[in-house]
Amino acid sequence: MLSLIEDKKTDPDSDPALVDQLKVVTFFTTTRCNARCETCFYWKNLNDADEKALTLEELETLTQTMPRFNHLLFSGGEPVMRKEILEIAKIFAKNCGIISIDMPTNGLLPKRVEEVASRILDEIPNVIFTVGLSLDGLEETHNRLRGVPGNWKRSMETMRVLGELRAARQAKFERGEGPKPNLRIMTLTCINNQNIAEIEEMAAHLKQHDEIDGMMFECLRGTPKDPNLFPPTPEQFDRVVKMSMELNAELYARRFPEWRALWLSYIRNVYRFQREHITTGKIPAKCQAGIALAVIEPDGRVRFCELLNEVGDLRKQGLDWKKVWLSPKAVDQRRWIRESRCSCTHCVNMGHSIDGTTSTRLRRKVDELVYSSGGA
Repeated sequence: MLSLIEDKKTDPDSDPALVDQLKVVTFFTTTRCNARCETCFYWKNLNDADEKALTLEELETLTQTMPRFNHLLFSGGEPVMRKEILEIAKIFAKNCGIISIDMPTNGLLPKRVEEVASRILDEIPNVIFTVGLSLDGLEETHNRLRGVPGNWKRSMETMRVLGELRAARQAKFERGEGPKPNLRIMTLTCINNQNIAEIEEMAAHLKQHDEIDGMMFECLRGTPKDPNLFPPTPEQFDRVVKMSMELNAELYARRFPEWRALWLSYIRNVYRFQREHITTGKIPAKCQAGIALAVIEPDGRVRFCELLNEVGDLRKQGLDWKKVWLSPKAVDQRRWIRESRCSCTHCVNMGHSIDGTTSTRLRRKVDELVYSSGGA
């Protein structure tokens, strides 16, 4: 009898229940990009025609087959270069019940970023919208790593217009003329051997900008365009973490005092697991890529992680999410991730793979509390 029960055990890598465990989707809105970043792991795939991208009609069909999940992360390319980005956000919000949208930007199109943020605040007011402004060093270093002269100044302009947009919406809210603006403004920095010496000076400079709610520091990952770029050493990473924790404690206190302790606990756990990967090559947890985490390319190809091979093509599977998520390729890669203990420093993967600690629960709790209270 025992052997019969064991024979009927569900394969953990092909269990149909996996479909409903999805928590985070990274959606590449476009491969088009107006920067030439030396740090980019995606550089070989950039600037393909948007004509190949999933249409709004296809996304409507697809999302009706997907489970409800919490977090939508836009990526690219430069996300705002997809002209239908607002409509894409609205489709995911309507059909998948998302409570937050994160969008990185290189800051080269201040007016366009302002337009996207403004319309999301207007048309999806209950969603927490986080704009992450990429800043990879002081002005000269940033412009060089980004491959665009003048990028720093345009990024500062993007920060300014977002701050003014939020302030204007907050004033309207306080007059009873509109919803509370659920807009977070963050900076995102890819730390590497070419900018590590000026990270602390850059952070001290940025801290003076009242628009900024927090700063995240991410290790270089993947295969960058410049082969002379390398991740930080463990000792360099430790210094950045110490600085980041002190800095964000101050930043969160001035805008999110009620969530400060929870947020700091979350990023402390992320940094702890990143440090483990840097020193040992592995994290002491099972990566949730292919379980809680998914990546959708503009043309409908699906990956479990930005750094892994695709597991299916949604168009070839009739835009049916379950058919790709439980496909033979998906099952094989899910098993490989589990058995090889696949690991990297990607903060999204780290933050949602630490179910054995408080990190994932804290992030979820913070977003749910902010969402239910009606604003960030």
